[in-house]
Amino acid sequence: MRSPTGDIFNPEHHQVNQDMTHPLSQYFITSSHNTYLMGDQLMSQSRVDMYAWVLQSGCRCVEVDCWDGPDGEPIVHHGYTLTSKILFKDVIETINKYAFIKSEYPVILSIENHCSVAQQKKMAQYLTEILGDKLDLSSVVNEDPTQLPSPESLKGKILVKGKKLPANISEDAEEGEVSDEDSADEIDDDCKLMNGDVRTEKY
Repeated sequence: MRSPTGDIFNPEHHQVNQDMTHPLSQYFITSSHNTYLMGDQLMSQSRVDMYAWVLQSGCRCVEVDCWDGPDGEPIVHHGYTLTSKILFKDVIETINKYAFIKSEYPVILSIENHCSVAQQKKMAQYLTEILGDKLDLSSVVNEDPTQLPSPESLKGKILVKGKKLPANISEDAEEGEVSDEDSADEIDDDCKLMNGDVRTEKY
């Protein structure tokens, strides 16, 4: 009963068995929310190990919540909570090491950016220096601007997804207009749970 011939799982599906040449938007992408957290969203530890773990588990989209840290070093943690803080640089080094061990298809960094312009520049420096050629910096995503490139064409590449700063912001600006709405909504929901309110989430 436990032999491969009796397994209900199709052995062909242990490997990629679908056409991976369609636009990226046509696929379900295995994603992680608050990737850096080991436990709850209010008081748990943030660990770079979590990025290594989820990437080796096959996750292709990880979340990085970025905030201004001391000494000009951007940090990653769940804002407005008691979760511990880790360095953005350490997160990117870990992602660089583990991104393509499990799969060669693209990794998406979902950046929730709350940093000042100065620390955003430091983030950009780390992304380009640490990730090197893995970082996709192409200005034209496809010959057809109405379609995203395919997973096949992006093998071995790391993409950055996040909100852009306003086009008219000055080069020497100290702060960017970056919304805190997402984090604030999450905290409000967590507090409702702690107060006994019931809610349903979609995953």
